[in-house]
Amino acid sequence: MSITKSSTESSSIAFNLERKLTKPSKLIIKSSNFHGYGVFAYEDILANETLEEAPFVMTNYRVKDLLHPEMTRHLLTFPCKCSDCEFRGRKFIFTCGHAIQYNSCKTREDSDIIFKYDRENKIVKTISTRDIKKGKEILVCHSEKWYERHVENKHVDSCHMPS
Repeated sequence: MSITKSSTESSSIAFNLERKLTKPSKLIIKSSNFHGYGVFAYEDILANETLEEAPFVMTNYRVKDLLHPEMTRHLLTFPCKCSDCEFRGRKFIFTCGHAIQYNSCKTREDSDIIFKYDRENKIVKTISTRDIKKGKEILVCHSEKWYERHVENKHVDSCHMPS
């Protein structure tokens, strides 16, 4: 997979010169009462709307590794059920876009979005779980139990990426 600038629109990203990613046109980052900055709805958002698609890179860092809390706050975990991830913890991924800036909520009922992972193309998609009004801070729940129930790729059997 190659990431290149599109010849028709310099601000979009295309994969293999054919696939454009969904840009976060309805999102804005601004000061948050929860934690420094957060992601807010710039416009009204409908349930099940794709808010953004962003490329990701798999790391060798795992949930059970000793990492600085600030690192774990800004990284997503790849949902994998392989025996290595079960034993050593899921791998963290680096991603672009707004994904690293969402503040967390404590319960899945309060979560406004889910992340869906396209393993083959190495893309993480942000999907709204409910209607979101303009100006509301968009929150996500990162608990293990939430991932078990809600992440689309919960049955991924390998965290090894295609080349």
